Formats: sequence, C-alpha cells, structure tokens
Amino acid sequence: MTVHAQGLYESQNAGGGTRVWASAHGARVGKDCTVCNGAFVGGGAVVGDHVMVKNHVAVRDGPKIEGDRFIGSTVVFTNDDVPRAHVKRGADEFVSPVCRGATVGALAPAVCGEALGEHSFVAAGGIVDQIARIGERAVV
Repeated sequence: MTVHAQGLYESQNAGGGTRVWASAHGARVGKDCTVCNGAFVGGGAVVGDHVMVKNHVAVRDGPKIEGDRFIGSTVVFTNDDVPRAHVKRGADEFVSPVCRGATVGALAPAVCGEALGEHSFVAAGGIVDQIARIGERAVV
C-alpha cells in the first residue's frame, strides 16, 4: 500500500497495491484500489478490490462498494435519507450496495438506500434515486 505524503489513511485494512492520495478514515479498502486527491472514504464504508475512487468523491459511512468499480469525480454517496441536525442515526441503517462492475459518472449524487446492480452505468450528472438493475444504463 502507498499513501501520499499529504494523504491520510487511518486504518489497518488495506489490500496490497492500494494507493491513497487523500483520506480514508478507518474504512476497509481492498487490493489494487486508488483513492484520489480530495476524496473522503468514511469509517463505515467498505471498498472492494480494483476500485477507482476519483477526485473529490465523498463515500460516507454505509456504502458497500464491491470490486471492479469506477466512481467518477465529485460523486457523493449520501448517508441519511431524511437529514436532520438533531436526529442521529446509525450508519448500518443506510447501506447502499454498489455491485461489481458498476460505474458512476462524475457529479452524480447517490441517494442512500438505493442499489446499483452489477455492470450498471450512471451517466455523469445523473441522480441515483432508484435501484439501477443489472446491466441497466441510467441517463438522467
């Protein structure tokens, strides 16, 4: 595993060949992954093998990102479907499975609780607010 001099990786759970250029706070990150500059991977997130997390992506607690994935720049995985400052919820309430081989284009927000099926494709700027089925292409 390689961590950039200005990167921050606060976990003991990283696979071989993984490169962290930004922040991964206690997350489990698989082998041969890249977490690019300005990205944030929260402690409750799980990232599988061979995943590219591009610049300025926010993976909050909760997403389970399977292997062979591409997550484009500035994608945000939300972790609360009804956010309120005074109400605290556990990360396990908002699991958003992102299945093997799926692609999420740049600037696409992924609303918590919605699954992305195997090899699904969300276009840049698309909003993931419903389940994307296996092999489905979502162009919004």
